[in-house]
Amino acid sequence: MLCLALVLWTDSCKRINLYTPDGGVYLELHLDVDHFLNESCPVNAKNNEAYAKLFYGKIPEMIDVIFYDMETHEQVYETFLPSNGGTIDIPPGTYDVIAYGKGPEYTRISATDNRGVGRAYTEKKSAIVNVDNALQNQTVIYMPDQVYAGRVSGMEIPVRPDDAGLTHVEMDLVSMIQTYSFTAYNISGLENVESFMCYISGQAPDRFLWDQHFTVNPVAIEYAVTPNPATYSATGVFNTFGKLPEYTSTVYLYVQVKSKSGHYFRWAYDVTDQCINPDNTCHTIVVDDPIDIPSGGGSEGGSAGFGPSVVPWKGEIIDIFIN
Repeated sequence: MLCLALVLWTDSCKRINLYTPDGGVYLELHLDVDHFLNESCPVNAKNNEAYAKLFYGKIPEMIDVIFYDMETHEQVYETFLPSNGGTIDIPPGTYDVIAYGKGPEYTRISATDNRGVGRAYTEKKSAIVNVDNALQNQTVIYMPDQVYAGRVSGMEIPVRPDDAGLTHVEMDLVSMIQTYSFTAYNISGLENVESFMCYISGQAPDRFLWDQHFTVNPVAIEYAVTPNPATYSATGVFNTFGKLPEYTSTVYLYVQVKSKSGHYFRWAYDVTDQCINPDNTCHTIVVDDPIDIPSGGGSEGGSAGFGPSVVPWKGEIIDIFIN
């Protein structure tokens, strides 16, 4: 008995290195934050302050990293790392991995306990009533913040020998958001404008983290526009999860102007071709039909957005093609 106890005691006291932050896995993260700095585009983050605000200061400080069982797709491990990465403490194995970081204002992430259900989305802002049947009662959502996400299928975390250092693993994170610029030319009467808003319809309401697909439920996004009376133009920028690829209906751009006299003027344009044009890599939407904003007239009072008091849109729906 004494000999057996001695053998068991010796074996039980064997020292085994655990996966601690000082001797486990280092996950290096790479955020693609340069995708919006294309200086060849007419509107970019370096020459447009409103455009830049959608990016600068929106880089996430922390990244949520989630490991999933490859067979059940259930979450088995979660940690938070700085945007450039850090050490993780996870047993060896092969995992599906999702990592994401988002802006702090409007974008939300749903439950991520299963690999296939996590998605980025924004809350509903208001409902749109049926206006000339063009919007088909689409809901307005808050414009999403930047979301950077990456995914790796079958990331292998090897068994680390007792005397080995950190296991080094890399992962790329790219933006899940598309940013568009809008410019309207040939506008007279901008000195009469108090506010200038636009709504873009036919947009995706969300985007799933794992495979980037959308919920097929088109929504509209509201964004502000800055008028420039000196150049008879107005510009604006907006973020979107993207146009629904499965959704075949038209993408409409609605322009709503409130004059200083308190009257509203509204125009609608078909911009589908500009949104789906593969050569439109700068994501620009251009409207150059003449618009005259008078100092009076138009519809009085009512909601500045879409609501029960909104009157029918004025103006024609015109196809706008990008050159």
